[in-house]
Amino acid sequence: MFKSKKAGNSNGGCLSTCLTRLMLLASVLGIIGVIALIAKLADDDRINIDLTPQRSAYGAVIVLPPQEDQPSDLLLMTTKSGSPGYVLTYLDRADLDIRWDRPLDDDNPAHMTLSTDSIYLVDEQNHLIALTLENGDQRWETDLLAGIAPGCEECVRALGEVVVVLTLDGMLQGFRAENGEMIWQVALNSVPLKLSVVNQRPAVVDNVPDATGQALILFDPLTGDIVQQIEPRCSTDEGDETLGSNSPILYDPLEQAVYFLFGSTRRGCAQRWNAITGKQVWQSSVDLDAVNWPRGRFDSAPLLENGVIYAAGNDTIFTINTKTGDIHLTAYHQDYIFKPLAADDDILVSHAVRTPVSARDELWGLDAIRGERLWRYEIEAESDGWTAQIVPAGLMVIQVLSGPDRIKVNILDFNTGETIIETTAEVDWAYWSGITWGPDLAWLTLQNLYTVDLSTGAISQFWPVPEEDVQQGSN
Repeated sequence: MFKSKKAGNSNGGCLSTCLTRLMLLASVLGIIGVIALIAKLADDDRINIDLTPQRSAYGAVIVLPPQEDQPSDLLLMTTKSGSPGYVLTYLDRADLDIRWDRPLDDDNPAHMTLSTDSIYLVDEQNHLIALTLENGDQRWETDLLAGIAPGCEECVRALGEVVVVLTLDGMLQGFRAENGEMIWQVALNSVPLKLSVVNQRPAVVDNVPDATGQALILFDPLTGDIVQQIEPRCSTDEGDETLGSNSPILYDPLEQAVYFLFGSTRRGCAQRWNAITGKQVWQSSVDLDAVNWPRGRFDSAPLLENGVIYAAGNDTIFTINTKTGDIHLTAYHQDYIFKPLAADDDILVSHAVRTPVSARDELWGLDAIRGERLWRYEIEAESDGWTAQIVPAGLMVIQVLSGPDRIKVNILDFNTGETIIETTAEVDWAYWSGITWGPDLAWLTLQNLYTVDLSTGAISQFWPVPEEDVQQGSN
């Protein structure tokens, strides 16, 4: 019984196995045939097989200085499909060809700065690396004891013969640009989130020992020695107002002037200091019981234009005369938060956010003297999906919109807010990661790299080159 049953199962299994093998053989032969057919068609140029990894751009591009009669080349972060990390890419603008790539193997774009012939970057492994701009070759590499603090602004600086780095352990260090040798380091009393340059010297806002406030400290880039320490202080009957780590600071290299806006208790203070002598030029203040005052460089960065500082303290806009220090309350609207964006002649354009009902973005054109609103333009995009800039014809507003995904450009008359030019172009991706304003083009990064002509508003996909353009170029 047992043997008979086993024999019966064996015959059935053989039939099933044989059929499976035949089907598998047919499938293999079919695949081989398809591959042969594709190869034949490709060889006859009847189809084009592109196995090149897909490239995407990320972040704001760097527009390099033009060389002789050639257009400005580009430096940008890219990614390759199927490859981890970012790639630093040099794009030759004349022929839209990649001159060189430098894989970074980082999950985030590197902190980076440029000199005339070199790139200096800090990667996620805390390496300070020098690359040759011409070909991307590594010149040197040195280890840092710590990385760059998240959100730190321009914390790698190339200053002639020295590269200065501010790290998240509160160390300010100088390295020889020639070979990466560390030549000085200074332990700060805090962890600043911005490395400024004032009169060609690295500068940070830091705590001052045995003092209640902070100071702007300027260092010699060759030695790390302190060459200036400016401690803004505004005396009141109830104590001193002092500089804070988030206080707005403006530097005007043409006037060699540094402007400070600070104060949060009783007085809002504005001061001008001479960047060369370190001496105070003037001081003005307002009573904070009556008005709001700018308190942070991140949420209400002041605008310096044509000898006037335009500053916003939430619902209030001030103008400050840079020659005399006179403060004028220009505009007040209780239901709005302002951020000055651009000024021309006697008109100020400010970003205005209506609160708390809609929280929608608007642009206001204001009489800079009387504060009267001359026009209003409503933004359609989300708060992180638009930008605006003065261009020769007026004010250019660029928005990235969905449904369908597209770029929309409006050039507004600066005096009336009316649209002079409007253009749109559909895109593959409605979220941008960077924008760079050049002298004649705006560069938008939405996985692909797009340009907007500042005179006409014309929108073009610049890189990767659109498929139809590639086909036309090959015909």
